[in-house]
Amino acid sequence: MTSRFGRILQCVLVIAGCTWLVLHVSFLHQLEEPDSAATLTGMSERDSMMRGLQGRLARRAKMAAGWVTGHQKMKSGKGVQQQEQELHEEIPAPQVEGPKELRGDEDQQQQDGDTDDDNDNDDDNDSANDDQDDDNGDKEVNVEEETEYWQSADSVGGIAGAPGQRGYDAAVAGAGVVPAPPLEGDNDDGRHGEGEAQHEQQDDQQQQEQQQPDGGGDGWVYRDVGPGMLHGAVGLLPNGTPAWQPAPSPPQKVDMARELREGGGFFLRKSDSLPLHRDVKDLRQDLCLAKTYDIPTLPRTCVVFVFYNEPFSTLMRSVHSVLDRTPPELLQEIVLVDDGSDKEWIKPREMGGNGMIADYITHLPKTRMVRLEQRKGIVAARLRGVEECEAETFVILDSHIEVEPQWLEPLMERLQGPEGRKRFVMPQIDSIDPETFKFLGGGIGCTLGFLWKLMEHAYPDQKKDLAKRKSAIDPMPSPAMAGGLFAANREYFWKLGGYDRQFMYWGTENLELSFRIWQCGGSLECSPCSRVFHIFRKGGSGYSSPPNALTINKMRTAAIWMDEFGDLARAVLGRPTTDLGSLDEMRALRERLQCKSFKWFFDNVWPESYITELPRDVPFMGEIKNRASNRCVDSMGRNSPGQKIGIVECHGMRGPQEFMYFRVPKHIMPVRNDEACLKPPNELVWCHEHQNMWEYSEEDGLLHYLDRGRPHDPPQCLAERLDARAMELKECDAHDPTQVWSFERYKTEEEIKAERVAKNQVGHKLRKTIK
Repeated sequence: MTSRFGRILQCVLVIAGCTWLVLHVSFLHQLEEPDSAATLTGMSERDSMMRGLQGRLARRAKMAAGWVTGHQKMKSGKGVQQQEQELHEEIPAPQVEGPKELRGDEDQQQQDGDTDDDNDNDDDNDSANDDQDDDNGDKEVNVEEETEYWQSADSVGGIAGAPGQRGYDAAVAGAGVVPAPPLEGDNDDGRHGEGEAQHEQQDDQQQQEQQQPDGGGDGWVYRDVGPGMLHGAVGLLPNGTPAWQPAPSPPQKVDMARELREGGGFFLRKSDSLPLHRDVKDLRQDLCLAKTYDIPTLPRTCVVFVFYNEPFSTLMRSVHSVLDRTPPELLQEIVLVDDGSDKEWIKPREMGGNGMIADYITHLPKTRMVRLEQRKGIVAARLRGVEECEAETFVILDSHIEVEPQWLEPLMERLQGPEGRKRFVMPQIDSIDPETFKFLGGGIGCTLGFLWKLMEHAYPDQKKDLAKRKSAIDPMPSPAMAGGLFAANREYFWKLGGYDRQFMYWGTENLELSFRIWQCGGSLECSPCSRVFHIFRKGGSGYSSPPNALTINKMRTAAIWMDEFGDLARAVLGRPTTDLGSLDEMRALRERLQCKSFKWFFDNVWPESYITELPRDVPFMGEIKNRASNRCVDSMGRNSPGQKIGIVECHGMRGPQEFMYFRVPKHIMPVRNDEACLKPPNELVWCHEHQNMWEYSEEDGLLHYLDRGRPHDPPQCLAERLDARAMELKECDAHDPTQVWSFERYKTEEEIKAERVAKNQVGHKLRKTIK
């Protein structure tokens, strides 16, 4: 009898729940689209009604599931407290992927070329989920409805809007949140008005009492912990609603060039319309997916984000991703360093800002912010961040990233133990499209070197390193690091001297530190199992620096660490005469640490570099002069790939008439840009191995053009066109004066200066003789 009554009661409740769902969905479809004129921090009558319906439906569905499950467990003789605990455990934590209205409509997704089935919640997936809900009954509906209510952009309370959107720059009172108005509307469960609000408060209190702090001992109560939310649901107000709400989706048709320019290289309105918590692609290899880590044995870390005028959404999404995908046992704290920003949403209230970021991070665990009173640059800000850290290790991350699953464990594994103490470890960097914010693979590989204009550059993995690997996921040594993502032992970082404190603003600090790590006893490597998505700016800049700042940083690096090879770097930089400040402190550090030479760096760390010995590997650098006309090849001041060059009268001032020849790749390039290679007859193109190769013979003066390393049949040589200021290819003929060239030998800066002094002395004597 009891069993029959239970089945009847269960069926009645399921039918009632489904009936209410159908009526609710039917009513919602009759509502018009959100009023664009409504303020983001307020609520229209329709918004209140929608939110009330969502909340009541979620509660009814949850109660129905509880009644059914509870009735079944009553028959097993379990106590009421145990029943309630198990019921709480059976209801899955909401997985935040952003409500449908925040993900853009189907037309926008098609326009963006959406093909990411693993990440994007398109209409097909929604339909499939709806069908599954119908088949599985009320329990699935409960989860979906409660999750969507939890994510809803219409949930009242919190910091509303985004940069450039309504309400974003407005000063927010108190804790930076807007109080929710009372719910109104009819009530089938006997609660109405204040009674319902009081019941909700009691529900929240009961839920909090059931939650326990994590094992990290930070005292923070983590709610809804699960895969992809390792620190639980964060960024919430005490009532469980998000403390920040995404802005409306941007229109489908925009002036993208303008959006990128005004957004600092990002489509900012797109970013602001996305939730702060979102699922990411997992681009790790299968071997990485199968790898496990003994987390209790790994060192704890402090994550440092440095930013200047960073938009709220990209910065906080970066922070959310770290909290979401980092085991609490490994993350000691997140330190945000504001490098003297002047945007309203970053500045504190006492300085005329609205304190938006400071308010928001009060809803995040383990997160705090320090502020530099004036902008000092990335080096000073990072040094301040590491100084604030107390963990054994630290991780530097850019302020517009999203980490992938299990990103930290591979880094910490390599930093543990005595050997790990001297390692600096980088994640592999993937990319986020700055226009669509979709996740893309193949941003930067694991092996980085540098161009001679002192900029990091990706290169193929070295054969010597591949030969030592036992597995495809073993860490890969790298001669240089990317700009802003690495992990290190805090004590060893300070032993190496930290960053060069006389660096200005931004740039080359990654190369300077890379050289110092290798030359002074440490090592630098990339972990293929640690991957981080990064937004590479496009068509805009987030900040500017004084004109000479980057040049000073590059010249200091060349002067302190590169020895005789610094001469080539200075030549590519144009041999500037900028004041570099005192080098004494850094040179004393190099001597105290007994650091090795830059020749050692090439021989042992990067032996497959095109240049490992001078002048052997750069035999020619200077004018390319035609012996018949005495005219010189000239870049016309256009040293970038895609530009045309010509031939004009020689002026002896180098500059646009100075070219260099790299022996190994057989490339001819303007000295000012070792990424631009000469392609016959009059063009500069991007340099690639086995393309646009040349061989120069000092004996006959011919410049042979090679087709992918092989001579043409018949051989082709560079010649001057006498009827134009241009060049052409001809069949090689040493007796043709238009094909005979003089290419200056490589000279150091000191040799060039001595040569100029000698010429000046000869000219002075000649003038005296004439007088």
